[in-house]
Formats: sequence, structure tokens, C-alpha cells
Amino acid sequence: MRSKSHNGKYRHTEGVNGVRKNGDQENGGQCQGTGDKWFQLILLRLFMITHNVLATWRLVISTGNSRFWVLSFFVIFIVIDGFYQGKNECFTEELNKNKTESFCSYKKMRPVVAAYLLCILPVIWVLQLHEYVLAISSLDEITTTVTTTTVAGATSASTTTGASTTAGFLTSLEGTILSIQNQTWIVVMQETMIYVLVVARAIEERGLSDKLLELLGAAADTMELFALFDEDEIVTSLPTTIIILTVWTISLIQFIPKLQDSQEYISTMCLQDGPFLVLRVSITVGLQFISYSLTFFVIKNVVVLVLMTYKLSNEKKDKRKVNVGK
Repeated sequence: MRSKSHNGKYRHTEGVNGVRKNGDQENGGQCQGTGDKWFQLILLRLFMITHNVLATWRLVISTGNSRFWVLSFFVIFIVIDGFYQGKNECFTEELNKNKTESFCSYKKMRPVVAAYLLCILPVIWVLQLHEYVLAISSLDEITTTVTTTTVAGATSASTTTGASTTAGFLTSLEGTILSIQNQTWIVVMQETMIYVLVVARAIEERGLSDKLLELLGAAADTMELFALFDEDEIVTSLPTTIIILTVWTISLIQFIPKLQDSQEYISTMCLQDGPFLVLRVSITVGLQFISYSLTFFVIKNVVVLVLMTYKLSNEKKDKRKVNVGK
């Protein structure tokens, strides 16, 4: 298109319009990208906050102590991280210039994961310890019922079938049902938490298609650890309960830092498969307990440790070859 200027000469305006059009498209793409990032940022944190509030609610219901609602106030750390990340990621010139930059502006850490774990871990710990208290109470009630029945049987057969035995049986049954419900809630909260961590990492690293199966395998290994609490020998042992919770908590640290391949191998060996293998073998030997799932994951831990060691050795050999070539 040509337009006449004030001095009578013609000038081309098509190029200008074309530049403006391209510029508008570019600005529109930037705005759309920023909107997508805001949506991901808000949705992830809303899911984390909802999960924490739901877990805290179940803790209050299970214990009957409303003071545990104070644990839900830790979600303020998730909100603060959201505002900080939105300010430094979604509205910076660096993001507009580099569209392929990671969702998280932090280079070595994932603060939102740390904040989320700070919120949810105390709730799951208290829920599981409360489960231990219920299990011990149930054992005491069963022991008391058996003793009362024995004494009553020596005195009178009619007393054995009396109201006290019926009440003791109903109390024991009620405790058993309550125990199953609480443990189910604990497993649901723990499994949901693992998937939240996987989703958080997938959002940050644009899908994680190459590492998704590896993460899901690690998630299954972590979730199976809580299946040990289904056994009476374990759920009624306070030292074993604390050790399992501690090893499980330490394994979640691997979701916080951003690591390279070799660093991830070492992290998996030191924080998950190594401690999990030692824990499972100790339970098998110390408590003389064995199951199909326990055996399967013991083999899984051994295989992963062997594969990780093999990968690390290959990486070292490749680095040596490169250095020799230089």
C-alpha cells in the first residue's frame, strides 16, 4: 500500500503495518503465555492448599481435637511463594524475551514443593501416630475383654454371655472399624501427596515425558512403604512407626532440588532405594515378617541400585574418554 506524504512523495506503509501486525501477534503470544503460567501457578497451589485443608480436617475428626486446625495455617507459605514466583516469573522482561525458560524462576530449588511438604508432613505424621494410639487401645480392650471373659467363665456360665462381654465386643468392633477408616484416609492423603509432587515437577519441566515412568515407579515404591502399617506387628510398634515415617520423610527431599542426571541417580540411591532396602530387610529380619509386596519391592530396590551404579560408572568412563581426547 502506498500513501502520499506532505512533500508529495509516495511512501510504502505495508511494511509498517506488517511490522505492527507481527508485533501485535508477538505481544498476544506473550500475554497468552503469561496467562497459561498464571493458570498453572494458581491451579497447582490451590490443589496443594485444598489437599492440606482436607488432611487437617480429617485429623481433627479423627482425634476430636480442634486445636490441630492450626496446622492449616502453614499454607501461608504456599501463598507467599505463589506471589513471589508470580512477581519474579510472570511479569519480567527476561521471561518475555526467553519463552523457553523454565516455569520456575529458581535455578536450583523448588520452594513451592518445600512449602507444601512443610504443610502436609506434620499432618500425616500426627495421623499415623494417632493410628498407633488407636491400635494400642484396641489391643488393650481385646486383652481386657479376654481376661474378663475368663474370670466370668470360672464363676458362672451365664455371666460370660452377659452385657459386659457384648459391650466389650462392640467396643472392640468399633475400634477396629475406626482404625480401618483412619488408615484408609492416611493412605489416600499420602498417595495424593505423591501425585501432587509429580504434577508439580511435570508442570515445571514441561511434561517430563522421558522421566514420567521413572517418577511413577518411585511414587509406587514410596506409597508401598505405608502399606506396612496394615500389619499389626508394625502399626503397634512405636519405634518401627517412627523409623518408617522418618525414612519416608527423608525420601521426599529428592523432590525439592533441581538435579542433573548423575545427581538424580545419587539422590535416588541415597534418599530412596538405599534407605528403603535397609528398612525392608530390617523389618523382614527383625520382626520376622514377610509378604509378597515386601519381597517384590526389596528386589526392586536391589535392581535400581545396581542399575544406578552401572549408569554412574558409565558416565565416569565417558568423562574420562572426553578428557583423554582433549
